[in-house]
Amino acid sequence: MGQLHLPISPAPSLLALADPYDPQQNTDFRLHDASLYKGKYYLYFGTLPVFTFFMPFKLITGAYPPEVYATLFFLFLSFVISFLLLIRIKETYFPFLPETHLLFAGLILGLTNNAPFLLSRPMFYEIAIASTYCFTALALYFLYRCMHYGFRYQDGFLFSLCLACTATGRPHFAFVCFILVLATIVYLIKYAPRQRLVTLVVLLLLPPLCISIALGLYNYLRFDSIWEFGLHYQLTALPIAKTNILDIQNIFSHIIYGVFVYFLNPYAVQLSLPFVHATHTNVLTAFSSTYIWDASAGMLFTAPFVVIIFALPRLLYYHMQPSQYMLLPLCWFLVLCTSIPITVLGFLLILSGATQRFISDFSPYLIFIAIITFWLIETNQAGEVWRIKRFFLITGIISIFIGINLGFNS
Repeated sequence: MGQLHLPISPAPSLLALADPYDPQQNTDFRLHDASLYKGKYYLYFGTLPVFTFFMPFKLITGAYPPEVYATLFFLFLSFVISFLLLIRIKETYFPFLPETHLLFAGLILGLTNNAPFLLSRPMFYEIAIASTYCFTALALYFLYRCMHYGFRYQDGFLFSLCLACTATGRPHFAFVCFILVLATIVYLIKYAPRQRLVTLVVLLLLPPLCISIALGLYNYLRFDSIWEFGLHYQLTALPIAKTNILDIQNIFSHIIYGVFVYFLNPYAVQLSLPFVHATHTNVLTAFSSTYIWDASAGMLFTAPFVVIIFALPRLLYYHMQPSQYMLLPLCWFLVLCTSIPITVLGFLLILSGATQRFISDFSPYLIFIAIITFWLIETNQAGEVWRIKRFFLITGIISIFIGINLGFNS
């Protein structure tokens, strides 16, 4: 018979403590980062990789796969899906670009998105992030198909289903699902055929509703609350139960700290492999004793070419004019894609902590958008474009080198 708790039982010494959640008391007895509730261990980290990799692997082979298999599987599938989507976009909108552009885009897509760093220590933390990235990539693939191939019902449904599944891997992606589904409905109201609109809207709303009910029931059966994922019962090196993860009073300072960690913290350079590695400077410590962060390498240092995204609003404004209707579906697709990193960052930046692996929650989408932004710029024959091309090429090569080296940061 199946069970929701882990097969490992908490040590009696742990349960006998005056406060089993106090890290100073439980350090010798706890199962690190497991959630302890009513004498049983649970995992806070999502069910998505369980149902989509571990269970099928166990049923087919009879063996339990190592965590590195799962991380590699999801990251490889994420790359394949995203690259196939880039190929479709290039064939449809940028057939004049040479194939070397696509090859270079593939290298950037696969090596600068923090995926090598996730593979350097493939544990259940990284598996949850990788599986969420995989299903978000699937969702974007089906969204593109829905927008470009006659608003087919199956594409709309699969987009919504894959997107809803991301919340079972990373709970904060529920916000992404909510915003992106609503934004897609707005697009459908504007452009979809009237006779297909109602069915499409129902198909978009059905998967999030069903998965929300299932996830709420799953939480209730474990923690007696539909909203509790186990975070408040985690056994960590910090007193999670007493730590204010969302500190409203310090929210503005946390946003500043988060921007520094995720974008502005420089990496360190050394003469032996890895030549580049994440750092934990004392800059934030001087300003805050409550903000929690690990060694990191800010994205503007590891993938500086993403600054090209700042040109996107002007490009969208130009190409969404009535006289430029040829690129209109792509422009709308980019607008919808942009909602993902904006929503994720809106959540991560208000938290009272940050870590390098969280960069993978938003970096793949910024990189994907940056590539298409560069292609849009290349359609312009203005004299200054060659400078942008040179910048993108040089920073892209540097970013690939840095990304590979981050893969050795265990």
